[in-house]
Amino acid sequence: MKKLFALLILTIISACGRMKNNCVNANKIEKKSTEYLISKSDSIYAIRESEWEQKAELEKQGIISEINFESNIYFNQNCFTTEKLEFAYCAIGAMLKNENLRIRIVGNLDKLELKNNPELSLKRAEFVQMIMIKNGIKKNRIEILDVKNDRPNAPLNEKGRKENRRTDFEIINE
Repeated sequence: MKKLFALLILTIISACGRMKNNCVNANKIEKKSTEYLISKSDSIYAIRESEWEQKAELEKQGIISEINFESNIYFNQNCFTTEKLEFAYCAIGAMLKNENLRIRIVGNLDKLELKNNPELSLKRAEFVQMIMIKNGIKKNRIEILDVKNDRPNAPLNEKGRKENRRTDFEIINE
């Protein structure tokens, strides 16, 4: 009876933690079709090309322009899963189109998470790797780098902590 009660309490605590932090059950994220993944890659490429052409034109006119195209996957605090995987799908599409492309997934966390759960950044990178493998990318084309909080993108305020709970992508080679 005590074991059953303990199991029930653990289940409730686990469920509450997921709901409180909006963590996602990784098993519920379905494989996307190859056509969808390639179309995501193509649409992002077209947007980037347009941005670069606009930047070149502005630079010709003597106007400096900065392109800041988002390519990170962000996570809720204390979660290593998310449903917001649009950039991962773009990267997968690009890798499906180019078999020589290899990617490094860099796991990050915020300073508060570092104190309580320093393995979270590695789990985030492994989660994104799992999504990529699930969608047809071979594991040997994906590296993982766990940097914990060594590469913060933003200051230590609330907005900054949100920006530091992420995975980044680095192209290894083409």
